[in-house]
Amino acid sequence: AAIEDEALARAFSGYSFYALRFRRYPVALAPPAPLKSNNLFVVKPEGAVEYVPDAEGLKRFFAAALPPVKTDAAARDAARAWLKLAQEFHQDGFFEFSIPEDSLRVRAAGSGAREASGKAVVNRQGGNAGEIGVSLAFDSAGGLTNVSESASLNQGMRPICQATKLLDPDPIVRGMAEQSLLVMGRTAKEYLDEQRAKAGPELRAAIDAIWRRIVAEGR
Repeated sequence: AAIEDEALARAFSGYSFYALRFRRYPVALAPPAPLKSNNLFVVKPEGAVEYVPDAEGLKRFFAAALPPVKTDAAARDAARAWLKLAQEFHQDGFFEFSIPEDSLRVRAAGSGAREASGKAVVNRQGGNAGEIGVSLAFDSAGGLTNVSESASLNQGMRPICQATKLLDPDPIVRGMAEQSLLVMGRTAKEYLDEQRAKAGPELRAAIDAIWRRIVAEGR
């Protein structure tokens, strides 16, 4: 999937960014080596492709490709660009992140140096919570000297086999399955669509019913 963001485009003009994610739920897919469950690829202006496997790789990419940061606006763009890309390393397909504009801050660090910071906040849906924070330090020439990232994420409900239990003869099991899907809300759409595609008529009807509840209740 393409990763698109105005600040990212300004910070890295001519570059394109793509995320390749291997599903973890309800059944994990094993990625072929050297890939991981979450992968980031950069297409450079000349067409070369760089694989960025993790946050350390992202630091190396920023150090090599980020133009000198000479203004506060450019520093904020750099912080937002980091958060937009780094969140992919924490994504399992069920987190939804947003980057509040008021979280992007720049402060003078002496002798023309700057420090930019910001955070990507998890939208509280399906029991998810938490945030990713970053601080980027730039010297007086605008060069990146340090990146410090922190992440505190709480994983909410995830699909396991809930859809297949919507017709369970035990009303307690059925109720637990329904409640789990309602908690996941719209984040369960892809999972429900996949299960519906291979279900019989009765289970398809049950899946459709739970989806209508999710939509009607604004979950």
